[in-house]
Amino acid sequence: MRFLHTADWHIGKIVNNFSMLDNQESAINEIINLLKETKYDCLIIAGDLYDRINPSAEALELVDKQFQRILNETETPILLISGNHDNARFIEYGNYLTQAQGLYSEGVFKKEITKVTMGETDFYLFPFITPFQYSKLMNDTSVNTFNDLFIKEINKLEFTNKQNVLITHGYFIKDELVFEKEDSVRPLSIGTAEYVDASIFKNFDYVACGHLHSHHQIGSNKVQYSGSLLKYSKSEANNTIGINDVTIDNNEIQIKRHLLTPLKDMIVIKGTLENLLKQPTQDYVFYELLDTQLQLDAMSRLKAISPYTMGLSYENIEFNKHQRRFDQKELTSKSIVEIFEDFYALSNPNKITETQKAILNKIMKGVDHETY
Repeated sequence: MRFLHTADWHIGKIVNNFSMLDNQESAINEIINLLKETKYDCLIIAGDLYDRINPSAEALELVDKQFQRILNETETPILLISGNHDNARFIEYGNYLTQAQGLYSEGVFKKEITKVTMGETDFYLFPFITPFQYSKLMNDTSVNTFNDLFIKEINKLEFTNKQNVLITHGYFIKDELVFEKEDSVRPLSIGTAEYVDASIFKNFDYVACGHLHSHHQIGSNKVQYSGSLLKYSKSEANNTIGINDVTIDNNEIQIKRHLLTPLKDMIVIKGTLENLLKQPTQDYVFYELLDTQLQLDAMSRLKAISPYTMGLSYENIEFNKHQRRFDQKELTSKSIVEIFEDFYALSNPNKITETQKAILNKIMKGVDHETY
């Protein structure tokens, strides 16, 4: 059995007002080329096919077009589950019809985990469901956490002598080792209730995980996050984007990694504004400014040379985290210059100089003269 494990496509994702659709289409084209070059038994998408519960028309059209290409041009079956970003009923829609074409989509959680058998391998499709939804479905008030939910369901399974693969979506940990979530990963619950102990997967030959966007394994190499289709936040800039090529033969597992090359990478560049203005890029870029003072019109100047600038931050300016509010009486007792001094102190580690104060006084006198 040989298959590709992917997850977290987030089709239709918009990051800092930039649509990712062209980049997403390019990444899927790379996957299709892999499926054409090598015969795989199936393609797995472990949740979060879409980024929103109500995808845009453009997102729907892209998925429809690319799924048709996968099924028709490569004749590779698709095993798809819903993630926490997906509309479960939308993912499920038309499932009985699409199975004939090779698309097995499990969006709505059933009272039993759906099993798809391909040759000597059983694939268990475990779509996303919250403990609250599960308790209501099963009329079981004992389930309060995701770990409770997974224990209940995994313990119900009766395995055969076939190879067993689980496709699931969640926050899985081992020995209390927690991988930090990326900024674009939506929390599943408050506190630690979202964590699931991966030791419950001991009877599976491979677990195809979705939800976290970095590629990593949980404990042994048989429990794997493939990572997201693209980078979707500044915190993901150092992630390696790719998909897992998994072969299971006589319960022995081999995993190869295929890296994807995005049309535009997501990067972070650090330096003073003067130096950054000498480093134009066509990638999605977050700038980290090392200047010790706020720079006039920095964002528009950077966008002029790098049109896909997503954000900037000042690394050497410590903004006052304990800003106090001035009441009306206190404000009326201060001069305009004194109020400006207070504002200046909030965004600059150095006090306003006497020269700067003299300039400010001159400006304010000119304003007073024009006003009156």
